[in-house]
Amino acid sequence: MRLNFGCGKDIKRGWVNVDIQKGEGIDKSFDFNKFPYPFKDNTFDYILVDNVLEHFDDPRKVVEELWRISKPDAIIEVKVPYYHSAGAYNDIGHKHFSIKERWKYCFALKEVTQ
Repeated sequence: MRLNFGCGKDIKRGWVNVDIQKGEGIDKSFDFNKFPYPFKDNTFDYILVDNVLEHFDDPRKVVEELWRISKPDAIIEVKVPYYHSAGAYNDIGHKHFSIKERWKYCFALKEVTQ
């Protein structure tokens, strides 16, 4: 099963599409800053997080929750604006900026907890 996390209007057929807002094609709507998410452990084989992680209060907690709902060999594809790009600064809703080294803790966490 594949999860399109923070889908907005990018609805993917054959995926579970979730967002904070309700809308056509969105399967579940909930507050991503409140935990736990409404999914069982080890549910998803693939999770796409496309330009939404930078909007959350605690992105580390969000990633930990995504690890919880992903299967042991799942892929979590995260796309975030790089801190040195214009995309990092073009949205007033961005709370965080990203560099590769920032996520080492999260990847180490996955290795330790499985």
